[in-house]
Amino acid sequence: MIFVNLFSGMRGVKGIEVLDFSDSSPTVKERLNRGIRSLKDADYEKLISVNDDGQRVDIWIKMRRDFIRELVVMVAGDDAALIRIKGRIRLSDFENVVSNTSKMNKR
Repeated sequence: MIFVNLFSGMRGVKGIEVLDFSDSSPTVKERLNRGIRSLKDADYEKLISVNDDGQRVDIWIKMRRDFIRELVVMVAGDDAALIRIKGRIRLSDFENVVSNTSKMNKR
């Protein structure tokens, strides 16, 4: 949820959706995990993919001109979740949030 809070007050964000699958059955989680691993969509660009201790996080963005129109975070593993942020977010504003978050985590 910390991730969602970073973007909730950002200029250009029109909506945030969070789907939490952490209490879902193992069958549902496995189907979600397979879907995340095999996802390919020409409208989206994979920004980052991280694997750590059985958790996989993929972040995808849909761009139009210099704006992020949609940012999708997919978390596979025991704490499976999908987070979708829609809007018209300037790339520079997104970079500032990421940069400021990185600086705060280093402290």
